[in-house]
Amino acid sequence: MTATPPAESPRVLGRTANRILVAGLLLSLAALVLLMLRDSDWLFVALVAVAAFGLLLFTLPIALFLFYSRRTPPPPPEVTPGMRRAVGVSAGLLVLGGGLYAWGALRDGTAAAVVVGILVAAIGGTAMLRAVRFAAPRDPVARLDYGRSSVIGAFFFLIVVVITPKFACGCGGKDKAYKAQLKSDLRNVLTAEELYFSDHRRYATRPELGDGFFAATNDSIVVVPVDSQGYQATGTHAYLPGVACGIWAGVRPVDGMHGAAEGVVTCWDVK
Repeated sequence: MTATPPAESPRVLGRTANRILVAGLLLSLAALVLLMLRDSDWLFVALVAVAAFGLLLFTLPIALFLFYSRRTPPPPPEVTPGMRRAVGVSAGLLVLGGGLYAWGALRDGTAAAVVVGILVAAIGGTAMLRAVRFAAPRDPVARLDYGRSSVIGAFFFLIVVVITPKFACGCGGKDKAYKAQLKSDLRNVLTAEELYFSDHRRYATRPELGDGFFAATNDSIVVVPVDSQGYQATGTHAYLPGVACGIWAGVRPVDGMHGAAEGVVTCWDVK
C-alpha cells in the first residue's frame, strides 16, 4: 500500500512585487526624514517618491488581480479573502477618485485630465466587476495574497496629498519652499562668480554676471564685489518678509554676515 503524497500548497503570487514596493516606500520615508532634518532643497523629490510608492502599493492588488485572473493557462489563482477585500476597496476608491478628478477637470475645461479621470474610474470599475464575477478553480496551483500592504500605501499617499499643497497655499510650508529657492539662487551666484573670476581675475557685480546668473521669480539678489579679493551676496524673497539670506567668499564681511562660513548660504531674521 503506497502512501498518497501530500498535495502541494498553492504558489503565492505578488510576494516579490509587494516586497519591492514596501522597500521602496521605507527608503523614501527614510530619505524624507533625513532631508527634512537637513532642510534640503530635495525635500519635494522625496515627497513625490513616498507618494509614488504609496500609490503603487495601493493599486498593487488591482494590478495583480487583473493580470493573473485572466491568465489561461495556467488556471486562474485562488484569491484570499483579504486580497479580495483589498481589491474591492482599492477599486472602489479608484472609481470615486477618478470620477471626482474627471468632474473637476470637466469644470475647468481640461479635456486631457477628463480622459485620465475616466480611465482611472474605468479601471476601478472593471476590477470591481471582475472581482464579483470571479470564481477560483477547485484545485488552484497559485494563490493571490499580500493585499494588506495596500492600506499602508493608501495611508502614506493620502498623507503626502494633504501635505504637499502647503507648499503652494501659504499654509506654513510655503515659507520653506521660498527659503529653499532663495538659497538655491545664492548657490548659483557662487558658481557664476567663480566662473567670472576664472576669466577676469576679479569678482563681478550683479549686472556683470549677465547671462551667467538669473534669479528665480520674486527673488531679489544683491552682489557686492570686493575687487579681486572677494564678494558678498544677499537675497530676499517678495513673499518671505523678515528673512534674508547671504553668502560670501574671500574677504569676510565686516558685520560677519551672522556667522556665515565662507561659501555657505546662511539665512537670518530681519528686524
